[in-house]
Amino acid sequence: MKRTIFITLFLSLLLLSSCCGCRKGPRMVVEGSSWTLNEMGGTVIDNSGGRERYTLTLGDDLRYNGIGDCNRFSGTFQLKEGVIAFSPAAATRMGCLDGAREAAYFGLFDKAAHYAVDREFLILMDAEHRILASFRAVVPETPDR
Repeated sequence: MKRTIFITLFLSLLLLSSCCGCRKGPRMVVEGSSWTLNEMGGTVIDNSGGRERYTLTLGDDLRYNGIGDCNRFSGTFQLKEGVIAFSPAAATRMGCLDGAREAAYFGLFDKAAHYAVDREFLILMDAEHRILASFRAVVPETPDR
């Protein structure tokens, strides 16, 4: 319970601080970015374990794709000043170990209506600005020289 309250408070402060017009420096661009699910429905998502899952890529061509628990999905999206809309996704239909979580993950794209970006976090919200999920930016690996 304390963890849920902490996460909600943290995400709320993160969202409010992203509205500050006084912040200097580059903003994360949404198009052409890749993300990993960090929190959904008040639950922190553990993406450790060596498997790529619960990912989201928002392409420069306004197409999105990613991986749930074991299924891949894709569709199109639209952006405008903090508003986001995802088309219904096409997805593979393999049986997954955590099918309920994957169904909830896929469902959040139907509910998403607003977004905010603050540093390395993408926050998706519903039409009433309630937080649905947060994602952490995926930083591309650079080869060692």
